[in-house]
Amino acid sequence: MKNILIIFLGILPLLSFSQSINTSQNFILLRSDKIIYPSKIVLNRSIFKGYVLGDGIEYLNKNIKFFREHGQVFVNASWAEKPGSKHDYFPQIESGRLNIFQETVITKTKYNMHSRHQTETVSKNINYYYNSGFGKIKKLKYKNLKIDLQGYEESMKYFNSVKRSRITSRTFDYVGYALCLFGIYKGVDRVRKSENDEIKGLGDFSEALTYLGSGFGSLIVANFLLKKEEEKMLKSIRVFNLKNKQ
Repeated sequence: MKNILIIFLGILPLLSFSQSINTSQNFILLRSDKIIYPSKIVLNRSIFKGYVLGDGIEYLNKNIKFFREHGQVFVNASWAEKPGSKHDYFPQIESGRLNIFQETVITKTKYNMHSRHQTETVSKNINYYYNSGFGKIKKLKYKNLKIDLQGYEESMKYFNSVKRSRITSRTFDYVGYALCLFGIYKGVDRVRKSENDEIKGLGDFSEALTYLGSGFGSLIVANFLLKKEEEKMLKSIRVFNLKNKQ
């Protein structure tokens, strides 16, 4: 009961503040807690001077918490309990007592297979954050949700299963890295020994390749389990929102 009271008192100011914002129209919420309602918002993602234009007026990213444009709320990535150096914006994908935000990281890698041909590979990684009201965002992590959902039995039913899967995924993760490192060691050792011997082909490196293959397999399993952990944590937030509708 004491834990529930502490959590409620902590989010009460945020809830009362969020009620003063008209979230049905465009807005810019500054760090000074000033609210602007421009009819048109344009985001400039320049690395030299990032800003948001509200009806032609420039608002620097470093001064912004949130903005809403075309029905979509965005949070400044630096408006976090553990902020990074970047001022990017993450879209809010779900709303409730706890809001969920999504960061999509796209990595492009270019390499030349031949002198006249270039190949590009694209990889996408998704990270999740959450907050209450218009408070600072937190990364979706076990240690964060363990505190914020403490005392909410229905949510904890889903959340407690995360702890069990964490042990399994971490085990595959550590084993995978260990096998990869040992595979690299065996490969280097084979090259060293082959300096005075004739290399007969990949068969000479079969042991190293076996360890590397097993290591990569373990890392793939660990990553799969990690995604399952995320799904369970997101589910626990959704159950919390369902049971605690605003």
